[in-house]
Amino acid sequence: SIKKVINKIIIIQNKKNQDLFRNWIYEMFAANYIIDRIKPNSKNTIYLCDEGFLQRSFLIMYSNIAYKEKIKILKEYNKFVPKPELCIHLLRKKRVIENVHHYRKLNKDGIWIEKKNLQKFYNFENQIFKYFRKNVIFLKIKNNELLKKKIIKKII
Repeated sequence: SIKKVINKIIIIQNKKNQDLFRNWIYEMFAANYIIDRIKPNSKNTIYLCDEGFLQRSFLIMYSNIAYKEKIKILKEYNKFVPKPELCIHLLRKKRVIENVHHYRKLNKDGIWIEKKNLQKFYNFENQIFKYFRKNVIFLKIKNNELLKKKIIKKII
């Protein structure tokens, strides 16, 4: 059933992004497998993953299917996806996010989202938190370098 949902997420992507998304999904499961093998052997291990958890959840949003179908797939995905013990969610002003996507579009650099579609992503982000909040501790902090360093030092 896991493979079925993963294939569903990959297939709904446009052709040029399918390999990228497939690699992200495999990377997530590989990292989880490795950490599961290390963790029982070392109580002093802290695994700091990349931005993967939320970013990979957003893979569903990049597709061209109806929003209700995206929410349905997100629910299925939530059932099996490896979840972090703690997710640090860096908050940024919408204006900054819009500028980042504007420059990505101009430079044809990475994936970018039109300003008019960003609100759909903000709404989807709320859905992610809704479905994962029972399993994951989310720490929301403003994306400020000094503040981040202080908070991360406290966490560690």
